[in-house]
Amino acid sequence: MSMEDPTEFETRPGYRRMGIYLPALVVGGLAMLALVYLLAMRTLGWPVPDRLDTALPPLVQSEGSRDVVLFVSPTTQRYFTGVGGNYEVLLSPWRKHLSAQRWRVTEASTPEALSKGEGRILIVPSAVALSPQERSAIEAFKADGGNVLLTWASGTRDDANQWTGWEWLERMGQARVNGEVAKAEDAPGFLVLDGESPINRQQAAGLRIWLGANHEPLLRLMPINDAQLAGRFMDWARTPAPAELANGAIVYGEDERGGRSVVLGFSESTWEYQPHRIAPVIEDALAFLGRRPDAMLANWPAGHRAAQIVEMDTEDQFRNALHLASLMDNIGYRGTFYVLTSMGMEFPDVVKTLARSHEVAFHGEVHTSFKDLPEATQRQRLETMQAQLATALPSDQTTMGFRAPTEGYDGTTERLLAEKGFTHHLADPHRSDARLPLFAAEEGAAQQLVVLPRTQRDDINLLSEGTTDAVVLAQRLGDELALAESQGALGILSVHTQNFAPGSPLASAVSIYLHQLASRRETVWLASAGEVAEWWRDRDRVRVVSRDLGLRAEFDLSVTPGEPLEGVSVVVMLPRKNVLPTVRGAKTGMPPVEVTPIDPYRASVRFGELPAGNYHYQITF
Repeated sequence: MSMEDPTEFETRPGYRRMGIYLPALVVGGLAMLALVYLLAMRTLGWPVPDRLDTALPPLVQSEGSRDVVLFVSPTTQRYFTGVGGNYEVLLSPWRKHLSAQRWRVTEASTPEALSKGEGRILIVPSAVALSPQERSAIEAFKADGGNVLLTWASGTRDDANQWTGWEWLERMGQARVNGEVAKAEDAPGFLVLDGESPINRQQAAGLRIWLGANHEPLLRLMPINDAQLAGRFMDWARTPAPAELANGAIVYGEDERGGRSVVLGFSESTWEYQPHRIAPVIEDALAFLGRRPDAMLANWPAGHRAAQIVEMDTEDQFRNALHLASLMDNIGYRGTFYVLTSMGMEFPDVVKTLARSHEVAFHGEVHTSFKDLPEATQRQRLETMQAQLATALPSDQTTMGFRAPTEGYDGTTERLLAEKGFTHHLADPHRSDARLPLFAAEEGAAQQLVVLPRTQRDDINLLSEGTTDAVVLAQRLGDELALAESQGALGILSVHTQNFAPGSPLASAVSIYLHQLASRRETVWLASAGEVAEWWRDRDRVRVVSRDLGLRAEFDLSVTPGEPLEGVSVVVMLPRKNVLPTVRGAKTGMPPVEVTPIDPYRASVRFGELPAGNYHYQITF
């Protein structure tokens, strides 16, 4: 047996040394390069086919994907024609909106046109009557990972125009229909939005949208199976309805297969009354269905979902203020007392006691309105009230608040308040259509005047309903708290000394209410009016800009010069239910963050102390 010369092997070319392993090494190397490339591009936002990621529902690639399918049902067209209606009236608002917002629209009018879902968005506009084939096609679209927006009474009649009930709409949209909102002169005519919601990313918490004298009845919705409510039908005052009569208007959710849905309990005929406010709702609903992972600056500090102020108009029976102060002390809460200064002069000991633990602010020198008075008169009144409390207030008090007597004020009042260095004005319910603080438009002031609109029923409203049962009053206050928390709003409970004698129904109800507030401190920020105003000015120093990059997102956060900020947080909309993101600095040296869930569709990103500067973060899912 001959032996091979070792020197011959050493002199062979490299490819001959590998022998039969060369093809395998080449293929393996190329496969490895391809895998590394695929993973890198996925991180940069490339979509991954379902077969490579079968455990999770597909994502829309990025905001650049602006494709929707508008289903125009021939069955519904025949139904409306048969009852003397015109389906085009309900289709036209969609066509106008989608065109204005530059969506690429495919109109489908047959079941066969609804091909596989695979992350696509299907709009079913008030398709009241559907054939069995149309229902099956829509169901298959969603079951295949598609996302569906349904409006009004879609699917409640068959192709023979016979009533089939709400079951199909409930199953497709995860929204139980509890009947229609009754039509009456005092019936809810407003859509009121929750804030920081996947279906309200652009507009303020508690915003009222007038729906007009609609011809089609409004549907009362209730979310089921982990779906969420995004808005309610309410009256102008936003009076909370009992739980069993809750007028839910928008429901959104994601089912066990990953398909998303949005149900609007109002028809397209309502859009015409305030189209500039309806349009963002529609866009945000499509953003939810398209799984766009926005990041937005939170309204309240430290991840709180809402804020609550309890204040007293301190007038007649002045000493009753001490009773409310003691109830607040029991839960460790610093409230706000707006003092009628002519009364405060008669009880300087009470004012000083209140000022030791609470915020003392101004309620005018006498209980008459400022509205429409000459500027010189208003200026003199403000100077008089300040002089009357000068010796009773702490010299180091940094906040100055005002609440106009009878809630009567005008633009001159706010301009003078800003000029004199007042920090906030607690105003009437007409001051804003939303339930958040706002800045008075006063130029040249040393600091911005924060306006706090009272958008919650006060004691006068509650007692005028004839209820003297403390338990019932406490329940109504609890309903107000639940509504404010759901909406992410600023709630303000205003009470009066003359109604607050110890042992009175109101005092007993407020005692119960304060303990409810104390138990909700993790989610509801319990603060004085001055603290809320100070936070709102601090928050105004922060800007957040987010970018959707498909399977990841980025956001830039900037803090303008000033003292370091505490409590800043960002709300992130999740592209997949119950899947928390990983948030890391996109550059070295970025402060660490804490990510916690808000609900199945949102997460809170909380920061520690933030000095002035620019910060950059990457969100991966």
